[in-house]
Amino acid sequence: MSDTEPGSFMSPSSIAPLSDHQAESFSLPAETAKEMRRLLHDMNNSLEIIIQASYLVSTLDLPETGRQWMQLLESGVNQNAAHNRELRALIQKATEPEER
Repeated sequence: MSDTEPGSFMSPSSIAPLSDHQAESFSLPAETAKEMRRLLHDMNNSLEIIIQASYLVSTLDLPETGRQWMQLLESGVNQNAAHNRELRALIQKATEPEER
């Protein structure tokens, strides 16, 4: 199955991050930035639900296997939150008015 087929998974490590130069010169049209901010806000709301549920489940007396799954979930939540912050910063930087 290739990365372009429906249902395939593209590993985040297979996506090259922007270079510093690319990030500095990156800009978005206002309408695109507005839609991306809306989507990012909705993603953050969904992530908050996962974070709260994760916390509540972690307060339960779980067997060892359950604790291992919770550690995996917490790691994924933390990574996702970091990616959301990076994306938010990139969108903000890409829509700042140019300094004159």
